[in-house]
Amino acid sequence: MFIVEDERRKGLAQQMVMFWVENHADTLNERFGIEAPNEKALSLHLKLGHIRAEGDSYVGIKCFKVQSF
Repeated sequence: MFIVEDERRKGLAQQMVMFWVENHADTLNERFGIEAPNEKALSLHLKLGHIRAEGDSYVGIKCFKVQSF
């Protein structure tokens, strides 16, 4: 998922992730996977409480990191 550059900084990514988690991910499992998150995605998931920072790394609370191919 991503937000095009002209539409960023409007809270759309937060709304989109929250909708996806509540309406899709939560219906399947209590935790969901994220693959190769960039710094903005990590910041958003941190803000939403899906992960927590521990030093230089992140620990999943509601999600886990999926290994890329």
